[in-house]
Amino acid sequence: MRRTALATGLMLLFLAACGGGSSPTEPQGVAPGTASYRVLLYGFPTGGGSTAISKATVKLQGKTGTTNELGKVQFDGLTPGDATVTFEANGWATRTDQIRLAEGMNVFSTQLQRAP
Repeated sequence: MRRTALATGLMLLFLAACGGGSSPTEPQGVAPGTASYRVLLYGFPTGGGSTAISKATVKLQGKTGTTNELGKVQFDGLTPGDATVTFEANGWATRTDQIRLAEGMNVFSTQLQRAP
């Protein structure tokens, strides 16, 4: 029972950090025919636990953004469809993912690994 309560608490914390529990395709003030992308970027430093990665560079559809102190960044006015997103941060291995952007809000979380 205690594990269930802990797991539920962690899920609620994650959803709050990502902007709620909405479906990736549920419009939230997104212009019709466009997509928005919000990501929570985190990593696992040595010693355990997870940490938000701030000041990371995120590149998507020709746009560049920087994560805030909570590890979040958002892009608006994107074209729905297949896309490549790249994450770069000092001390962390660069990561490139292939994603599919649906029309409306797209919410993801992404983990980086420590650089070798």
